[in-house]
Amino acid sequence: MTKTIALIGSAAAALMFAGVAHADNGGGYVGLSYSDGNPVDLNAWGVDGAFDLGSNIQLDAGYTNIHDSAADDYNIGGHFFSRGDKWLWGGYAGYERVNGMGGDVDEWTVAGQTQYYVDHTIVSGNLSYSRAQVSGDDINTYQIDGDARFFANDNLTFDVGLGYGHLDSSTSGDGGFLTYGGGAEWKPDGLPISLYGNIEGFDSDGGGSGSAWTVGVRYNWGGSLSDRYRNGAGLSAPRGFLSRIF
Repeated sequence: MTKTIALIGSAAAALMFAGVAHADNGGGYVGLSYSDGNPVDLNAWGVDGAFDLGSNIQLDAGYTNIHDSAADDYNIGGHFFSRGDKWLWGGYAGYERVNGMGGDVDEWTVAGQTQYYVDHTIVSGNLSYSRAQVSGDDINTYQIDGDARFFANDNLTFDVGLGYGHLDSSTSGDGGFLTYGGGAEWKPDGLPISLYGNIEGFDSDGGGSGSAWTVGVRYNWGGSLSDRYRNGAGLSAPRGFLSRIF
């Protein structure tokens, strides 16, 4: 756990400096959030950040404490891409670790990513593969998801998303699941602070379902929200099995 915390802390500190140095590219953010869920009462809080490192690399890092489950979730990831006036093409690699609930679980995720830019709208898509081992069970997760982000103005944005995944377990068989959600973010003009909220849902082939809502505040650098999502650290991190269940 100590090595994981040190890794995330070092990356966040170094990349915050890099993000400030490259603020002309759209910058990034650090944030604080609170989440709750249904039917499971999560009571989770977290800190996270996204930082652009030059014009072709974005790094993410985060920590979440899940109070009722006495668990800690750590994640770190990197996006590597080429971005033009209309399209972005790239890849992602990420690592997530959950400590608690009687054991530790590690998961790796790799993905291909794309974005399409039109006036006041960004359409994004991810195709990802994740692998985790839980109590001797090898879990492989394949997902495709996308979202559309609309800008009412440079500092007010709304998004909706939809995805489908297939989970293959070495001991429990396999099955599919549907994910969906939406949210909004607002940044007062002239201030570096933005407020956001979103809700996410999950439905599985076996009839299990759940939802979670999140509210948070971010400290931004590098310009408006439109600048960040279009030119800076605006890529979402593809989520694996661990992120979906927590």
